[in-house]
Amino acid sequence: MNILVICSHGDDAVLGMGGTIHKFAEKDYNKIYVLILSELGYGSRRKRTVALSAQNGEWEKEVEKAHQILGVKDTFFWGGFPDNEFDKVSLLSIVKIIEKVKNNIKPEIVFTHKANCLNIDHKMSYEATIVATRPIPNECVKAVYTYEVLSSSEWNFGADDIPNTYQELSEENLDKKIEAMKIFESELREFPHPRSLSGIQLLAHKRGMESGIYYAEAFKLIRSLKCVNSK
Repeated sequence: MNILVICSHGDDAVLGMGGTIHKFAEKDYNKIYVLILSELGYGSRRKRTVALSAQNGEWEKEVEKAHQILGVKDTFFWGGFPDNEFDKVSLLSIVKIIEKVKNNIKPEIVFTHKANCLNIDHKMSYEATIVATRPIPNECVKAVYTYEVLSSSEWNFGADDIPNTYQELSEENLDKKIEAMKIFESELREFPHPRSLSGIQLLAHKRGMESGIYYAEAFKLIRSLKCVNSK
């Protein structure tokens, strides 16, 4: 099964569903692809970091290293949209990039950002994903889910976006997520900031507690097509 994870920034896939990616990738029949839409790959903090500039390609290497830990088959850096300014480009331009990757790998399942994230890039990525995967005849995408990103999803106070799907994680899945996130050292903060290693562990516990297990990642199912054979 081909699965596409659509992200605004380089660390979003790890923060949002790194444990689930590792769990899915453990199965030989799953191929996980990640599309990153931002020109720099990280948020504004990395934009101010001169040591790892977009010009020398170091951030792409970091992203690929983190994704290799999780078992991602391929990462697409096809976006090039301005960081934290996706609202300055047309929605159609983002849709076209997503459609290009989608048509290339034919995913059955797509994961993207939540509609009510605080970050404008995340919001635009969600809207573009919904357009690019609209259920027209012969559409390859059969299910669309959204994932949460620490220090973005939970900070949009008042937004009602409750998860309805949980993916159980093993201790190894969670350990791999944390190992991959350590690659993005400049993006990590000290606890109690949510984008910390402790924050990642605590959220996995919280989502697990909500669903009666030890560790979990939470998602929202946006749409799903279940085909039933009829005589």
